[in-house]
Amino acid sequence: MQFRFHVEPGTYRLSLGFGPFEDTGTVMVKGLKEPLKLVLSKKVGFTETDIVVASPATLSISHKGYGDIRWLSLIEEN
Repeated sequence: MQFRFHVEPGTYRLSLGFGPFEDTGTVMVKGLKEPLKLVLSKKVGFTETDIVVASPATLSISHKGYGDIRWLSLIEEN
């Protein structure tokens, strides 16, 4: 499963809920200068982080292993 967002330069708040089938799971955000790895546990399963985009980009959000991205949002901050 993979989600793609076409974004303009700016700061964005990424929020997501993830349910790994194992104790932990890794969600990857690619398309940034450096790929971002978010490790979530089965107990917590929620994270929020700010992402800074320097130039127009296509962000790709996916996960490794088995699990479900239950929801996600990417909102530009003012």
